[in-house]
Order: sequence, then structure tokens, then C-alpha cells
Amino acid sequence: MKKYSIWSNYKYLYAYMWKYSPRLVVDNILEVITNALQPLIGVIFPSMIVGLLERGSDVQRLIFTCLFAFALAGVLSGLANYFKNRNWFYYIFIRCEIFWPLLMNKSMDMDYALYEMEDVQNSMSKAQSAINSNQRGIEGFYHQNILLLTSILGLGLYILIISNVHLLLVVFLVILSLIQYLFYVIAKRYDDAHRNEQAKRERHQRYFFNSSSEVKNGKDIRIYQLQNWLTSIFERYNRDYQHQEAKTRSLYYLYDFVGLVLQLLRDGVCYGYLIYLLTQGLNISEFVLYLGVVSGFGSWFSQISESIASLSRCLMEIRYYREYLDMKNIYLHDNGKVVLPDQNQTFEIEFDDVCFSYPDSDRLILDHVSFKIDSSEKIALVGVNGAGKTTLVKMLCGFYKPTSGRILINGIDLNELDINQYFDQVAVLFQDSVLFSYTIAQNVTGLKDDQIDRNKLIEVLKKSGLYEKVASLSKKEKTYIGKDIEKGGIQLSGGQIQKLFLARALYKNAHLLILDEPTAALDAIAESEMYDQYASLVKNKTSLFISHRLSSTRFCDRIFFLEKGKIAECGTHDELMEKNGLYANMFYIQSQYYKEVSEGEA
Repeated sequence: MKKYSIWSNYKYLYAYMWKYSPRLVVDNILEVITNALQPLIGVIFPSMIVGLLERGSDVQRLIFTCLFAFALAGVLSGLANYFKNRNWFYYIFIRCEIFWPLLMNKSMDMDYALYEMEDVQNSMSKAQSAINSNQRGIEGFYHQNILLLTSILGLGLYILIISNVHLLLVVFLVILSLIQYLFYVIAKRYDDAHRNEQAKRERHQRYFFNSSSEVKNGKDIRIYQLQNWLTSIFERYNRDYQHQEAKTRSLYYLYDFVGLVLQLLRDGVCYGYLIYLLTQGLNISEFVLYLGVVSGFGSWFSQISESIASLSRCLMEIRYYREYLDMKNIYLHDNGKVVLPDQNQTFEIEFDDVCFSYPDSDRLILDHVSFKIDSSEKIALVGVNGAGKTTLVKMLCGFYKPTSGRILINGIDLNELDINQYFDQVAVLFQDSVLFSYTIAQNVTGLKDDQIDRNKLIEVLKKSGLYEKVASLSKKEKTYIGKDIEKGGIQLSGGQIQKLFLARALYKNAHLLILDEPTAALDAIAESEMYDQYASLVKNKTSLFISHRLSSTRFCDRIFFLEKGKIAECGTHDELMEKNGLYANMFYIQSQYYKEVSEGEA
């Protein structure tokens, strides 16, 4: 994995800031200068007053000096607050308008085979820590960097002043501060060593928290009384997380304690030396100045240590963020071959000796599978659970690459295709296709309202059989689904949901239509009606149907019976029934079951 230096991260973040608003970079510099000068005025001002009193200056000059100092301090304070507040809001805007969309788009565009891996999910969880907070990650970096640069500038000014007392005094103050920083490094290394564990626990916590609040889980949680079980698991991960954080925090507490001890030592030595100089003829005004500088020196260095500590945490999270964004895909995106230069051409699909096993597993899910699907052919893929049907579909979708062998689309290896252009030509109805809590129109089209072709939308709603339901609603296709976004949202039945998914596929007008047991939640009659509807809508399209009910596959041109990762039988329904093999046996078993159910209902 590519490593990201501190300098690289600085260039990365400030390049985006400059791109967003060059003025914001200038305002950052002005905020640093005004913040550093403010405390210095507070140190110099008492020394000036004492100096004027020592020299016996008149009251008028004393008043004028005080007014000038107050005015200067007020102007600096006003400017510092202006730049701080202005910059603060712009940091939020940058995080939300630039860095959030970058992460969202990466997660949505990443190849599925990578996205579902646990390591990648952990990386995503760690990357999110860079954009989830005002005080951590990217926004935290901008805040803390201002504090660090302010402290460095302020410390530099104080060093110039205190060096007039004795250079060794500066060396002593720096050594004490470095000792304190060493304890921070120890705490940070321990924190970094356990960051992956904590990210995994955070992901588990988030999963169980979200599981407890999702509407689709609500019925099972209540019926099966899963509240205590889910809560106990969440609490276990929470305890583990807190236990580890307590260990980490204890080291940071040690760092704070050491800082307190060193501060007492620093003040004792410095104040003692200044008192000694005072007895040797040092002016009282100079004594007051150096006293304030020594006190401020410690504050500046403590702030530097704290800023470095916070910045290190932020930079670590930014590194996770950049590593996730820079994760390489396994397919070609926007630079591969185009599969359908002729838009009137449909797909010819060939699996050429394809094997597949999941990473870190020797078990073949698909075992030397070979077949060819002609253009516009309708294929049914059947078999027992675990035979490899869904995996085959995911490979055809471009989600997984073969462990060996080739998948050819119109004679072109899928590995050589522009995967984004290929996705444009494929429509899939998965078992667990997703409904979003937005309007029916947006769920069907995946577009914003002003981009939707309403005539085309109405046409596909009619073809899918959902139009009558949509027309009965007061807001028609602009009705929201679910109540997450809109209180007046509706719930659709299982059959209506399947019709919406069909409308989504029809609106896309893809050349390849895949149905992965989309009717599993329907009864046999409803499923048969749905497949009859599919059969009439997939003319001139290459189609692949997966169904666990064999009676619904009769309208297909051919049927592939998959068993243990291999195509055990292939043919039409009549051919396979005549063969009296695995397909026929399963068909008879299912027919007997439906006969028994029918007699029982009668």
C-alpha cells in the first residue's frame, strides 16, 4: 500500500483548499499571524507600563500608551476572531462538499469483489473517521494546523526575546519540552498499533446499532424478542472498545502528568534565575517582560505538543482516507473495450472453462463451467441452494473475476471491457434488490426529477403492471416509498416491489436482463404470472433467469441445471423431463409438494 508522508498530506489538503477558495489560504495565514501577536501584546503591554513608571513619564503619555495598546489588542482580537469564525465554516463546507462526495463515489464505484471484503470494509470504516467530525480527520487537521503554526510563530517570537537573557535558558526550556514530547510519542505509537482493532470494533458497533433501528428488522426483533440478544452483543463490543480506549488514554494521562511535573521544574528554574538577575540590577520592566515570556514559552510549547498530538491523529486518519480512495480496482474503468458499438446488437455470452473460488479458500464454487448463450436467448439457471447459481450471476455481472478461464461478451474477454460501459448494458433483479426512501419515479429511473423522461417512465410502469397502483396515488409517481424521508411515504407489497424493480430494468433498456430469484417471496401462482410477464417483455434481449421453482422456467429456450458448481444437465424443459435425470426428479418433487398444498387448501 502506498505510504503518504506528512508533506504529501499537507500538499493534498491545501491543494483542495486552494481549489475551493484561494482566499481561504490567505485567511489561514492571516489567522496565524493575528493569533500569534495577540498574546505577545499581552506580555509587552505590562512591561511598557512598568517601564514608563520607572522613567517617571507624565500621566498624559501613560494614558496615550494605554489607549494605543488597548486599541491594538482590540483590533488584533477582532481580526483573529473574524478569520477564525470565517475559516471554521469554510472547513465544514470543504469537508461536506469535497471530501464526503469523494468517499461516497469511491465506495459506489469500487469493484464489488473488493467492496465486500472484510479488509476493505475495515479500510472504509477507518476512512470515514477522516470526515465524520469537526475536530478529527480532515477538518480537525485544518483546525490543528492553524494552532500548530500559531504556536510555532509565537514560540519563535518568544525565543528571540528570552535569548536576550541567556541562551542556555532557551536550551533548558527546549530540552524539557522535548522530554514531554517523548512521552507523547510513546502514547501515540501504542494508539497507532491498536487503531485497526478499534476500527473493526467501531464497524461492529455501527452494524448492530443500525440493525436495531432498521424498519425491515423491526418485525423479527419484536416477534422473536431479539432485543436482549442484540443489546448484549452491542454492549460487548462497546466494553471491548472502552477497555482498549482506557489503556490508550492512560498513556496520554501519563503524558499530561509528566508535562505538569516538567512545567513546575521549568517555572522554578526560570523564575529563580530571573529573580537572581533582578537582584543583580535587571530592570523591573525587563523582569516583568521576561517573566511573561517564560510563562508564555511553556504555553506555546505545550500547545505545540498538543497540536502535534492531534495533528498526528488527524494525519493518520487522512492517510487511511487516501489509502481507501487510492485503492486500485480489478476491472478496467473508462479505459477498456466497448462491448456494443452497435446498439441494435444484443449479447452473446460464453463461459470458457470458468473456475471460481473465493479468496483464501481452496473450494471451487464453480468447477470448469463452460456454456454459450446465443443472442436474444432466454436461459433458466436452476439447482439446489449452494450449487453456485448466484455466484455465476455475480461473475456475469462483472462483480467477480474467474479464478481461471474466461467470460466472453460478444467474443471479448470481460476482463478487457470498460466495466462502466458494460454496466450500462446490464439490468439485474437480485433477490435483495434495494428500494430507496425516495419517490417511485426516482426509484425506477435513478435520476433527479428534472432528468426523468416522464413519458418513458409511464410506459415502463404500464408494462411492468405497476401503473394502476401509481395512478391511484394522490402524488402519482412522485409519491415517496417508506417514511424515512417523507412522513406520507407508502409501503408496497411484495408483488408491487417486484413490478417496480421490473420497471427499473425496463427503463434502463439494457441488452442483458438477469433475474436472480426475484420472486422468492411470492407464492407459486403470483410467481408464474410474474414470469409470464417477464417472458413478454424480454424479446430481443439476452436473458438469464434463476428460479427455485422449476415450473416457472418453461418459457425459457434452454435450462441449465447446476449441481456442485458444474452444469450437470442442459436442454429445454421437455428434453430434460424426457431425460428423467436430476432436473426431472426435482420437478416431480416440487410438483408433488404443490399438489399436496393445493389439496390441503381445498
